[in-house]
Amino acid sequence: MKLETKLVLLMAPYACIGAYVINAIGFGGGFWYLKPLLGNNSLTSLPVNLVFYPTLGCYFLYFSDNLKVNKYLLLLIFAAMTSFFEYFLIWVKWLSYCHSWNIFYTSITYLISYGSGYLSYCWLKRLYYHMN
Repeated sequence: MKLETKLVLLMAPYACIGAYVINAIGFGGGFWYLKPLLGNNSLTSLPVNLVFYPTLGCYFLYFSDNLKVNKYLLLLIFAAMTSFFEYFLIWVKWLSYCHSWNIFYTSITYLISYGSGYLSYCWLKRLYYHMN
């Protein structure tokens, strides 16, 4: 399946910035720790920030536009799916939480991230269509 090029070009940078900011707060605040697979946390989290989260964000937006499914249900599914992936990382000891952080708080950050991405996407689409 080929994602719409405009959607990826418009929203992937937003998702990269969002992922970087959230992970900078999480790592910097000591809320979570990622096992350094490539030498340090910054390099280890780079593929996640630049590829994984933007890809999931773009798929969420693509599906929200192209599937006949409730947007709120889709938001919950994507947040749960991403949280389960993170739980897997905890299970295999690549990620650990500190300072009372837990998977519930992580799920909230995913709900906020996907939700704000969707609202931004809708706003940019509306702005773009009014400009034409």
